Amino acid sequence: CRTAAINRSTFYLHYQDIDDLILELGEGNIHFFVESVKDKKLSPSTIDLSGNQTVFIDYKDLVETIKHAENEKEVVMMLLGKHGDPHFATELKNAIRDLLSYFLQDYYPQLKSKFPNVPDDYLAIILFDTSAEIILYWMEKGMQETPEKISEIISAARIVGPISLL
Repeated sequence: CRTAAINRSTFYLHYQDIDDLILELGEGNIHFFVESVKDKKLSPSTIDLSGNQTVFIDYKDLVETIKHAENEKEVVMMLLGKHGDPHFATELKNAIRDLLSYFLQDYYPQLKSKFPNVPDDYLAIILFDTSAEIILYWMEKGMQETPEKISEIISAARIVGPISLL
């Protein structure tokens, strides 16, 4: 409280303890990230499974969303750090997977028909974990690459990603 120049009673008026503050910071950042991306969803009529890219979010919007994460770098690094929330990385990855699932929900029958022998839980890993891991790894590394570079990497992973390898 001393470092933040606020009275202890003011702090405890808003939070039960430091863990409550950390939890709210993590949930707030994850919620903002997910909702800002959901609002920018494009709705292509079908997914091109022949190797061409199907666009679900405009590249410029993806960059802007990643820039927001970069602007919150101190908070994210604190949450991922030694004294942060040990569950933040898992919650962030799950939120990204849920977000990607949201983008693909209308196309799931088409995807499933392409891979009929792959159980749903494994198909979810194939479809969603690459992008989630890229974002999480970037954050864990301290967000050294620019948002534009991370957007390029995510876009490249979608083009040469798991679907084209199967």
